[in-house]
Amino acid sequence: MEISGCVFAGNVARHVMTNGPGFGGAIDVGQASIESCTLIGNSGGEPGGVGGIRIDSGTVRNTILVQTAAGATCAGSGASWSCCDLYENASGNTICGIDGGGNF
Repeated sequence: MEISGCVFAGNVARHVMTNGPGFGGAIDVGQASIESCTLIGNSGGEPGGVGGIRIDSGTVRNTILVQTAAGATCAGSGASWSCCDLYENASGNTICGIDGGGNF
């Protein structure tokens, strides 16, 4: 799947199982190429959720994640992140996965 040149703003992930957190307030995908997107003000619904991007494998490039509220900014360990900017996120600004360089 390719996701490119888009904006995700103000989305909230809902429970994926009874009494469980929501995943991917903006994007929840197994394998993908995400490029030149802006994700602002999304939420995982609660602290155990994922408000920004949950991705298992692929690439995230030239993408901004800002002001993610409840839940993690991102999740998944197999995607390569490069030239991305994560800032002002409630749970921190660390990429999830492989550091492809140029992140700030």
